[in-house]
Amino acid sequence: NAGKSSLLNLLARRDAAIVSPIEGTTRDVVTVSLQLGGMPVVLSDTAGLRSDSEDPIERLGMVRSADEAAKAHVQLWVFDASTPVPPVLD
Repeated sequence: NAGKSSLLNLLARRDAAIVSPIEGTTRDVVTVSLQLGGMPVVLSDTAGLRSDSEDPIERLGMVRSADEAAKAHVQLWVFDASTPVPPVLD
């Protein structure tokens, strides 16, 4: 759990996404429209990406994450600082 949903809720100033210590809680894309520094912004919270899930619903959420990321103008990757850097970013 890297804290993506917690960050979205903080920026939205409301409980837009469910926050849980359980991995795989976010499965659907949660979208929030807000103003950041006076600029209109649309933020999307998506399922985390990991290769070891065998849960078909979680895997579908990861496909939706990739689709949402492909449409984004800017991507913010959030990682758990207590775990090693993923090899793809090393």
